[in-house]
Amino acid sequence: MQTKFNELKDYISKKMLMQHIYQPVMLKALLESKDNRVSVETIAKQFLMNDEPQLQYYKYITRLMPGRVLRSHNVVRFDSGYFVLNLDRRLTQEQIGELVELCTTKITDYETMPKSKIKMTLILGIGHMLVSPLRHLPSFLEMGATELNACILLLERVKGEITRKDSTVTGFNIGVNDERDARQTIMHCHMHLIPRRKDDVADPRGGIRHIIPGRGYY
Repeated sequence: MQTKFNELKDYISKKMLMQHIYQPVMLKALLESKDNRVSVETIAKQFLMNDEPQLQYYKYITRLMPGRVLRSHNVVRFDSGYFVLNLDRRLTQEQIGELVELCTTKITDYETMPKSKIKMTLILGIGHMLVSPLRHLPSFLEMGATELNACILLLERVKGEITRKDSTVTGFNIGVNDERDARQTIMHCHMHLIPRRKDDVADPRGGIRHIIPGRGYY
């Protein structure tokens, strides 16, 4: 079954649930292509921002995230390495322009989301901090680019505050426990920022590698 113009318009404007900008970016690429047909690699490059070494990663993300979601809503189909808009008829230039504008608005709205809505900190003692998105996500790998960037910026800020207040802090461990078998006990994505001090353990070599006993030395 194919999608009609009004159904696609309704999906973008009302039904699209965004955890990141991938869906509207992908739809814009398809709408602006000559035949509403774009390869996975071409879509992946829309996410790269000139970061060529990450191409394989974003090709995987394209198929796993926006590709899967848009296919489940019957918006696109996948055909021999290409995503194709699953429309019942060819769009007019006016219709394409209207849909592209909706996608652009979605992207802008997401990128200008107040940072207060996507990050928080929680202190655990001895300077140990957690940095987490406010939106509930079980896994670190489910964060969108804006959330990830906000968390990284917050880690940098908190690190600066800790070192200004405590001159004995000379290093940090930054870690994520992802899923229960990795010993995640709070099923809400979070990053640990753990201050370290000179000689706080007898032999600091290996750091987080020692999570698995006997595997830290190599």
